[in-house]
Amino acid sequence: MAESTLSISYEDLGRSTAFYLGFGRKATTGEGLTASQSANVLAANNAGYRRFLLAHDWEFVTPRTTITLWATKTGTAAAALTTTVTATAAKFFPSMVGHSIVFLSGNSYTITGYTSSTVITVSSTAAADSSTTFTVTSDGVYRLPDDFGGMDSTEMAFEANNGDDRVIQLTSEPMVVDSWQFSTTTARPSMAAIRPLSNSAGTGQRNDLVVAPIPDTDYVVSYRYNVLPNALTTGLYPYGGMAHGETIRMCCLAAAEQMFRSHENTQRQEADRMLAASIRKDSASGPGRLGLTRGRAPGRVYEPRITGGLYHGVAIP
Repeated sequence: MAESTLSISYEDLGRSTAFYLGFGRKATTGEGLTASQSANVLAANNAGYRRFLLAHDWEFVTPRTTITLWATKTGTAAAALTTTVTATAAKFFPSMVGHSIVFLSGNSYTITGYTSSTVITVSSTAAADSSTTFTVTSDGVYRLPDDFGGMDSTEMAFEANNGDDRVIQLTSEPMVVDSWQFSTTTARPSMAAIRPLSNSAGTGQRNDLVVAPIPDTDYVVSYRYNVLPNALTTGLYPYGGMAHGETIRMCCLAAAEQMFRSHENTQRQEADRMLAASIRKDSASGPGRLGLTRGRAPGRVYEPRITGGLYHGVAIP
């Protein structure tokens, strides 16, 4: 489905900020900005977009997605391998990144990237293992999406119409690890937690999902999470769509004002007003999340997302 033609785009934001800064209504160097002007426009727009995104727990940046909690996989590699391993049948999942693929020869390689259910990349050339069987052992650890910024609920649901209403409860990472110490018997997972990884050079912060028990077969589960959006580039639209496009534009103008015209305050005042209106609109859009939310920090008390009525004696818009 196409984006609304009234939605504000990367180019729209560029032309608006460039015009405000006196550069003409030009979005990029291709439209006539100098390299310096383009850098200033981009810096202001990135700062403004961040300001918008961080101003509120926006409903539209908490999508529901699925992950397959895969059990141990065995397969056969195709011929002519380099750092790309192609399986003769579907065996791979995005959440295998970080795991080792071990060949019958005894050679082991770390999985560094996922291309498709039959194609992955590995840490070094695997040419010596063409046409060789391999194993990827399930250990209850699954790589989460690169844009993962935290869970938005405390439960993960199994796939629809499976005849079982049990869920996986989100808990602390030490509890999952402790359960592995008692038993590594495989079964249907009942608990899960987030494990932050070290910030590797060139990749940024990443996270794993750890579950217990370790799966005895493949389970597809769904969850809602907080997206960490990327900076906008050519042809992209900001999160928030048409409904919040003008607020995003004003946040970008406010950032440009603060960065390059700090003696003024008109754009920042208008951005604050429009942000407040957008927050009220998003808060009134309906209870998209039910129950406890934001299970990221140990020891933190999580409150439900409430819209309308009274909460702790306070009127909620």
